[in-house]
Amino acid sequence: TFDPKHLGRMAQSISRHGVLQPVVVSKAGHRYQLICGEQRWRAARLAKLSSIPAVVTDVDDRERLEIALIENVQRADLNPIELAHAFKARCASGATQVAVGDRVSLDRSTVANHLRMLELPRELQADVEAGRLSIGHAKALLSVGNPERRRHLRDRIVREGLSVRASEGLARDVSKPKRPRAPRRPAADPNRQML
Repeated sequence: TFDPKHLGRMAQSISRHGVLQPVVVSKAGHRYQLICGEQRWRAARLAKLSSIPAVVTDVDDRERLEIALIENVQRADLNPIELAHAFKARCASGATQVAVGDRVSLDRSTVANHLRMLELPRELQADVEAGRLSIGHAKALLSVGNPERRRHLRDRIVREGLSVRASEGLARDVSKPKRPRAPRRPAADPNRQML
């Protein structure tokens, strides 16, 4: 997901100064596949450039995924869901969570937490993408099994601007099974005689 305003500013800069850092591509049949530099490529298209500098590299599919993942992690505006999809793609190609974390200088638990966000319903993933929910909020929501309660908690987090800690506490509360109430004992009759 690219911010249109940021792309517009980048396109203006490219119009004035050109593309200073080449994109990275690899041969794919009679064409080329973009590996790194999608943001620069999009901005160059907005600036109506017909060509941009590119470095052609010969990499296999596994290396292509790894290079793209590393560049995406280094991109400051990458949202957590995009990052989770990148981690998932790399794991699907045979890498462990530890190996993925090592390549991008993150620990395994960070990779695992990102991957868990993909278990959220799509509308909650959209909240994370848009910045309405943080990764911590998403983790709290994942602990709520009941979809209706989860949706209610999400609405409350967004409406009240709850902290992650407060959200975690509420998630624990709504996830507790409701105890059936014990039947009330009738009050003792003071006039009743003891045997």
